[in-house]
Amino acid sequence: MRAASTRSKVLPQSFLFPKSEWTVAQAKAWLKAHGKRYGKVDAKADHLRFRQFEPRLCRAGKYGTKVRKSKGRAVKVVFCMRKRKARKS
Repeated sequence: MRAASTRSKVLPQSFLFPKSEWTVAQAKAWLKAHGKRYGKVDAKADHLRFRQFEPRLCRAGKYGTKVRKSKGRAVKVVFCMRKRKARKS
């Protein structure tokens, strides 16, 4: 069994808010209330994306998504397994 410190963690990489249900201010308030990063928004045609960290830090092919409801509005969470930190020799 591996030590907990060497395991890759599955973490929320991005939060996507449908523009039809959320304003930028509402999405930022939700992220702040849930202890997530909310400074930079990437506005796409149909949603607002808030990255928690860069996708290059995720292991290839180790992504998943889940849609959750918050007061009747959808929030799509993109999860990924983070790459392991390189061991020092």
